[in-house]
Amino acid sequence: MICNVKGIPMYYEEYGKGTPILFIHGYLVDHRLMTGCFEPVFNKLSGYRRIYIDLPGMGKSPAPSWLKNADDMLDVVIEFTKNVIGDDAFLVAGESYGGYMALGLLHKMKSKINGVFFLCPVIESDYSKRILPTHRLLHKDDSFTPPEEFLSMAVVSTPQIYAAFEKNILPSLEIADKEFTERYRKEGYALSFDNALRDLVSDVPAAFLLGRQDAITGYADALALIENFPRATFAVMDCTGHNLQIENEALFAAHVVDWLRRVSYET
Repeated sequence: MICNVKGIPMYYEEYGKGTPILFIHGYLVDHRLMTGCFEPVFNKLSGYRRIYIDLPGMGKSPAPSWLKNADDMLDVVIEFTKNVIGDDAFLVAGESYGGYMALGLLHKMKSKINGVFFLCPVIESDYSKRILPTHRLLHKDDSFTPPEEFLSMAVVSTPQIYAAFEKNILPSLEIADKEFTERYRKEGYALSFDNALRDLVSDVPAAFLLGRQDAITGYADALALIENFPRATFAVMDCTGHNLQIENEALFAAHVVDWLRRVSYET
């Protein structure tokens, strides 16, 4: 589906009816990362309208020349919610950089958001300042040899995990607008109110799923927010990196269901 947002033909996919949930993928990937891990959970549930977007410059959404920085990106996401969700309250799930955008949404649209799910979120926008564990490949099935782009971030390497990576992550990396994403990362990756996000306090039901061996976004920066989110579950998973949703599929699914249960108590 296409929604015109500030002149950008934003691509998105929508499934189901009921409570709206906006899913925001991470940097360089697209909606397939999110549909690939969340839809198997929601196919067993009812009452949720799932909306998966492609951010500008990623997937099937082009990046306009005027989109220079994270503030512009967040404005596009906010306008998208107004066009597609309208005035209804909604839930948000963000992965990696999408988690950073979800924090920005919560800052800007606090009264409209009834719950947030953070999957390996970016909390510290400056990569050089992130508190990161050393990358470790803890288990490797020697029956096959995956490419280095997978092994460079994998913590557990098996044919099943690589198959999910190859289906839901690798294709999106190959079609991202490299010129735009490289310029954006250098010149506009952080929100102008970045510091305010560290002081953001929210009482909505939330979940922070973090990889103990995630050497991309880490876990420590997210744990620093624990007192700011009194209704949040924080889970740091061993044998798990930035591909948490495919390296620990069972616990991921259980936490999605648990988050929805806790949200239902409030709505």
